[in-house]
Amino acid sequence: MSILGRYLVGEFLLSSSAVLLGLLVTWLASDSLRHLDELAGGAAGGLARIALTALDVLPYGVPLACIIGVVWTLARAVRSREITAIRAGGIPLQRALLPLLGSALGIALGLALLTDRVVVPGRVALSEAPGESDESRDARPRFLAGRHWFARGASLFSMREFQAARGLGHDVTVLRLDDQGRLVERIDAREARHVAGETWEFRDARIRGFDPGKPGLAYREAEVLRLDLGLDESDLARALPAAQELSLHRLTRAIREHPPDTLDARGRAALQAALHGRLLEPLSVVLLVLLAIPFGLGDVERGDSLPRALLLALVWALGFWVAWATAVFIAQQGVVPPFVPLWSVSLGALAIGLWRYRRIKE
Repeated sequence: MSILGRYLVGEFLLSSSAVLLGLLVTWLASDSLRHLDELAGGAAGGLARIALTALDVLPYGVPLACIIGVVWTLARAVRSREITAIRAGGIPLQRALLPLLGSALGIALGLALLTDRVVVPGRVALSEAPGESDESRDARPRFLAGRHWFARGASLFSMREFQAARGLGHDVTVLRLDDQGRLVERIDAREARHVAGETWEFRDARIRGFDPGKPGLAYREAEVLRLDLGLDESDLARALPAAQELSLHRLTRAIREHPPDTLDARGRAALQAALHGRLLEPLSVVLLVLLAIPFGLGDVERGDSLPRALLLALVWALGFWVAWATAVFIAQQGVVPPFVPLWSVSLGALAIGLWRYRRIKE
């Protein structure tokens, strides 16, 4: 990288970091005020929770900081005649600005890694907060280690595969506990079909009974067994974890473990939309920097104020995020392949950004 490139990148990173720091401090201060009760109950736990919620600011705060940083850097370069000096020196301006795009790409890759390794685990930690009531925790189904899990009262229900369209589960296990939390009965079955209400019919069931007061165990088999499990098929349909709580690896595995016949169209579309969104969202840093560069150069150079240039860049960014949110909504409906709206918005923004970038005067 040339001296000029290092200078522009250094100014860009310094400005963007200052803006991001300001955003984080503002968020932490306002969030602390909103959670004074938690801080009063336990400073360490309250601060940890506030810090975890602040992680969700990063996927949006970093692109915003980069927009402001690049406009500020180029506006200062225009006002101090540095851009004029670049042109007078015969250096192609578009080529001189490429290191800014390269640094934006590096930030995007770092943001993708940070989201996958830090932000997502932070969301999981928040969803499993120790302050959550037992009733709320039991009511939330899970999909862990390739199986559906659901706990209610003194029963724990698990199945390897669930076909929501047929109300049919395969490789089923039910564990029943006594009042002291000791295992008193285990039921394994080849399949379980939802009958009505909260009643399920088990096929080829094997029942093992454990009596704490007697040695050994009781064993019997039943070709057909009906049980009231305290849950219906809609409960299991919610057993797939929220996509925002899955890493890229787990998200890919969840899609692979749920072929079309085991998950309804919208549920599968939501997972696929989350996967493509997770891959494309960090690249918004590059797209928005590409869109903002002409504002940092052209608008200020024509005599427009820096606040107006920043406002126009942020309006374009707002337009991108509105289009992105619309694309995510369409992708989650399962009407079209989820990648179509998400990639269309990203490639469209890239095309517009490149077109505007190519129109920068040399």
